[in-house]
Amino acid sequence: MEFTRGAYAEHLLEEKRKFLKYERFIPMLDHYKIHHQIYEQSLFLSRIYTHKGKPSIPLGDLLIIARISLYPGSVLFATIDKNDFSTLLFDRVGIATFTRQVRDRVGLRDVIEVVQFLKFNKQKFQKYLNELPK
Repeated sequence: MEFTRGAYAEHLLEEKRKFLKYERFIPMLDHYKIHHQIYEQSLFLSRIYTHKGKPSIPLGDLLIIARISLYPGSVLFATIDKNDFSTLLFDRVGIATFTRQVRDRVGLRDVIEVVQFLKFNKQKFQKYLNELPK
């Protein structure tokens, strides 16, 4: 959802969906048990981000990060949001660009979107969690 939310035109959405069909992507699981874990993890993440000078990270982004952090092993996360999904708790493993045309009051122009591919770094998380004041 994070990766596709900026695609307002149907052909852009289809292009991004086609990209996500690559067999290495795992859809997020959804069940009741994980909600409590996500809530608790979000609180830890909020404290870490605030302690590191980023107190205004949106709640939705905290919930996404919490969910990603709970997956065992490495999960690849694609996003165009480089501000809230920074390398504070993620390792950037790649970058891709997409070009699309948009119409504004001057006419058609090309817009380049930069997508970063991230992996949650559990060691960074644990390190920053241990640094929090008791």
